[in-house]
Amino acid sequence: MDNIRSSVDDFLVKLHNISSDLEEDEERLMIFLCKDHITNASSIKDSSDLFIKLQECCLLTKQDTFILQELLYYTGRFDLLKKYLEVGESQVKKQITDARWTKISPFRCLLLDLSQNVVKEELDKIKKLLKNDIAVSKMEKITCLPDIFIELEKAAVIGEDKLDKLKEIFTEINQNLLDKITQYEKNKKEESLRRVFSKLDFIVISHKDLTGGGILQTIQDYSEQTHENSDCFICVILSHGNRGVIYGTDGESVAILKLTSGFKKSKCPSLAGKPKVFFIQACQGGAFQKSVQVEADASNACLNCEVSEADLIPNEPDFLLGMATTQDHVSFRHREVGSWYIQALCNQLERSFNRGEDIQLILTRVNNEVSQNQRPQMPEPCTTLHKQLCFSMKSLSI
Repeated sequence: MDNIRSSVDDFLVKLHNISSDLEEDEERLMIFLCKDHITNASSIKDSSDLFIKLQECCLLTKQDTFILQELLYYTGRFDLLKKYLEVGESQVKKQITDARWTKISPFRCLLLDLSQNVVKEELDKIKKLLKNDIAVSKMEKITCLPDIFIELEKAAVIGEDKLDKLKEIFTEINQNLLDKITQYEKNKKEESLRRVFSKLDFIVISHKDLTGGGILQTIQDYSEQTHENSDCFICVILSHGNRGVIYGTDGESVAILKLTSGFKKSKCPSLAGKPKVFFIQACQGGAFQKSVQVEADASNACLNCEVSEADLIPNEPDFLLGMATTQDHVSFRHREVGSWYIQALCNQLERSFNRGEDIQLILTRVNNEVSQNQRPQMPEPCTTLHKQLCFSMKSLSI
């Protein structure tokens, strides 16, 4: 018992020493980063109060100090990481990319990143831009950007899925910081897909910012792999596009048929007789479907290319292609929740877990969910599946 008490006492002493070594502005940032985990954050005056709260929530224990490691990492106190927790900067940096470990939300990290890259002149401009959103009495007391974010969150002006006001601000203030918000949105879509397919026991591998040639090479690499131990192959593509094609980051077009054909029986025999599913979020032309301002995924919309639906997937069994919109119509991306199609796809796949529902029924519900938005784009599935395809938590694939 004495050893246990001594161990706990040592841990509390360590927390006290860390708190004593922190600067006041670092403590404020830590409290801000933990806002998602603690109630009545305004009652927390310093890091000592914060550490007590985190212990009460079982987020910080002698056995699990990772949230403290994150806080020290994000506030740049790598010296305290090493001195008191005996871990290095690189070790924490690696772990925070794994959702199983991290406790600080990506949204909170985005706000911190924005805060740390705004100079005083820009902060003054932001305060002027928000004169109608935050009361003058409160604005006069604000000395840092995190305090502004806290007030905007209280007023439900910004949130994890509510980024319009942030974009509006940084469009005026700093294009580089606006790019960080855009990247956060992209990562959020990817994380939604990763979460859903990981729950279905798929091995999820992502490839970012590929050129046209890079897309083709990646498809070829997968088609040449052996898939004998897999039940299904799914490829999700988020890009810009046109009728029958998608674009790489270099603007090079890649025919959708060329992608899907890489998995024909003759080219990928280990997937013969197994479902090969493609979900594509990209514009398929330039015409708007009838019906708030939203952002289109198209960059250059040309309607001169003639591609029939039959030319999108090989003329052999076991293929399914789901696209974000009908031919010749642009696909829309909701400013708050990412692409409507990807959001609806993730929602409906999660709803279908262990229900034994066929993929075409799921895609019908995706269609209905997307159609309820202000731009009723109609996702079009093309399929040569000759059996029902049902996902469960026990499926295994690549």
